[in-house]
Amino acid sequence: MSTVSSLSGPRGWLIVGLVVVALLGIPAVLWYLTTGMRAGYGVYVALAMVPALLFGAIGVWTALRHRQTP
Repeated sequence: MSTVSSLSGPRGWLIVGLVVVALLGIPAVLWYLTTGMRAGYGVYVALAMVPALLFGAIGVWTALRHRQTP
């Protein structure tokens, strides 16, 4: 018996893309901004919250998708 997850296909790749952005994209932006001190302290705090918000949104989205699957 084979079961297919509701997160396979494009939805699964969307989650992978969001995790990559949260783990690599935002820290890369922070590193770029800190190398030349191009931004103020508030920008660093705000950008550091982006991965947290992304992970929260991914968690809620996957929980809702899993709940809707029969």
